[in-house]
Amino acid sequence: MAFTQRLCREIIKDHFGPIVERSSRISPSFAHNSFLQKVANVLLNKGRLPCGAIALFAKLTQKQVRECLVVLIQHNIAYYAEIAERSRIVVYYEVSEEEILLRIRLGAILRYSGEWFGKEGALVAQHILRNELVLFTKAFTNMVRERFLVAVQAQDSISAKDRAINAEAAELEKLLMPPTAKELKNIRKLRDDRADAEYHSSVVIGMKRKLAESVGNQAKRHAPEVLEEVEEEFYFRINNDRYNIRFRNEVIVNYAVDRINRSAGIVTKTMLDHGEEKMRRTKEDKSPAVTAVQISQLIPATINLETDIVLESAEFTANSLPSKQQLVHEYLELLQTDSAGFLRKEDERGAGLYVVAFDKLRDHLKRKVLDSVVREKYGSASCRLMKILSEKGKLDEKQVRAIIVVMVGMSYFTTIVVRMALATRFVISLICVQKLALLPAKETRERLATLGTQGYLELQEVPKAADRAPSRTFYLWHVPLNQCYATLLVDLYRTLGNIRQRKRDEISARSRLLDKAQRQDVIENQALLSEEEQEHLRLLNETIAKLDVGELRIDGLITILRDI
Repeated sequence: MAFTQRLCREIIKDHFGPIVERSSRISPSFAHNSFLQKVANVLLNKGRLPCGAIALFAKLTQKQVRECLVVLIQHNIAYYAEIAERSRIVVYYEVSEEEILLRIRLGAILRYSGEWFGKEGALVAQHILRNELVLFTKAFTNMVRERFLVAVQAQDSISAKDRAINAEAAELEKLLMPPTAKELKNIRKLRDDRADAEYHSSVVIGMKRKLAESVGNQAKRHAPEVLEEVEEEFYFRINNDRYNIRFRNEVIVNYAVDRINRSAGIVTKTMLDHGEEKMRRTKEDKSPAVTAVQISQLIPATINLETDIVLESAEFTANSLPSKQQLVHEYLELLQTDSAGFLRKEDERGAGLYVVAFDKLRDHLKRKVLDSVVREKYGSASCRLMKILSEKGKLDEKQVRAIIVVMVGMSYFTTIVVRMALATRFVISLICVQKLALLPAKETRERLATLGTQGYLELQEVPKAADRAPSRTFYLWHVPLNQCYATLLVDLYRTLGNIRQRKRDEISARSRLLDKAQRQDVIENQALLSEEEQEHLRLLNETIAKLDVGELRIDGLITILRDI
């Protein structure tokens, strides 16, 4: 997409330096950054290309292109693929837009690494993102053990699609005859199962175990202690999937706190923390199962769950307070019966097994974001139109106006009657309904057309006759949710690109002032800046801070729409 490519170019500019022209006055580091941006832009615009074609489009030498490709591959931005063409092997290169877009969260990764693994964890993440050498500290070992850092292997520089094609080709070479459709389906299923088994393996690549040294006869009395160490010959990188899983869990916990209360968020967080080691992707449908007894044992005794819930059972009196397990069971029932669908019960035997319903929460959170954006941009009436179309399915304009009147302008009893009529497909007279309509026919038509133009609604034609004449055709509106989410994601990418461009323009417009403010004498003595310069500097800092806050908020929405 054009907006995605534009945002990727903005990210490349921010992370690899400003664009400069090649000349003899440019330092080698700036010139290298300029070459790297040109190579990345060519690959973004043209797609997969060999080294010679990249040099031709970027107007660089092949040596410069190879150096830039090494840097991009080192940052996990570019992939390569070896393709057999006639009697030779041609190496093609491509950049991953997904990996570039994930670099928006580098600041969040550094901040949360410091919160989860201490100051050393933030330093480890910072050094790895800069591709520097890192000492094997305790925080580094913990991050590798919990898969926030993963070992880099040779196949990681090949895209997942190319790896799947190569695996399928290797299986086809074993056959003596061309495969049948059934054999090809089995080969692809075996390939996907093998890839999933490798991804979900419990073995942590890059970690080795050794026995701890024992003193005296201690080894005879106790089992030998096994220690885990990081193997020095491996290189490591940031595991974005692991961080996204933690980000997703925090979004769900915060939503439980906002929708229900603090204790419900604690119970949800305990369930997610208990099964986090078994989570591998953000697109999973459910979390690992857990019982109410396990949750009550994992919640610290210092946390009081009784203050946030009212128990109406006659069993609980002032003398017989509920136990922690009973309180946890009440919260589990509350989360299970909530319309957002936080939990569901997997097994009815005994106390039952509970899981966090990621699939239902994913749809609920996406719909919440969509409703808020439509309400803010197009008004509450347009948001109400979309809700009605989502609940009722495909409707024409007259049915939409009638339902709006029934839902808002009539009594509860009349609403029930009309709902029963719609359910039984009776025809409702609109003569008396249009007199009470909160949205007249013209406004309803305009709002539906606006939402349809922006990609949030679609028209379904239902002809009465085979000639498909417009006068004898029903035009039904409906909400394609997946298309709405894709449209909204494109809008967010466009907004994020505008924010980054605005930030760069603000900084470049006051570049001389910033250069002066960063001088050592000015840093030691702020009086060297005039009052006007100090005021401009303060306004610039406020503007940059507001843009950063907006960027973080948009990234949170992108997390819900794309990564959850």
